[in-house]
Amino acid sequence: CGMRIIGSQNVSVGSVVRVFGELATVSGERVLRNAIVSATGTSTPPKPLAMSNKSLGGAAIAPNIPGTTGATGPNNVGLLVKTWGRVVEVGNNEFWIDDGSQRPAADGHVGVKVLAAGISMPSINSLVAVTGISSTESDGSLVHPVLKPRADNDIVVIAQL
Repeated sequence: CGMRIIGSQNVSVGSVVRVFGELATVSGERVLRNAIVSATGTSTPPKPLAMSNKSLGGAAIAPNIPGTTGATGPNNVGLLVKTWGRVVEVGNNEFWIDDGSQRPAADGHVGVKVLAAGISMPSINSLVAVTGISSTESDGSLVHPVLKPRADNDIVVIAQL
């Protein structure tokens, strides 16, 4: 499992770190903010857990860890995951993928939002596999699953449909 760290230090994937910070909840996700991070070594990065779009986010664990609206199954926020689907919408630094396992969200979007700031985005109707951190975004009382890829190579275009 992992936890989002909000701080000013940069570390590389695979770094073993020591972290001190303030525990908080941001958009339904537990985080350490104002963090001080120091690298203590390196390790092999974890492999992603494959799951359907419907499983992203998972159910609530506690009031401070709400999970995603209408979700069932284990909470997986903070885990490195891989999912797949057809690109159904492209926005500014974000796109949505749909594998057919979800109903349309209350905000009208279909599928899972992929945050892609600084990352090359696929075109609509591309079939993609995306690796990233399972996360959430709050929209009023609704909590939506979000996937946060780490780099360009976390988005693999399988085919153009």
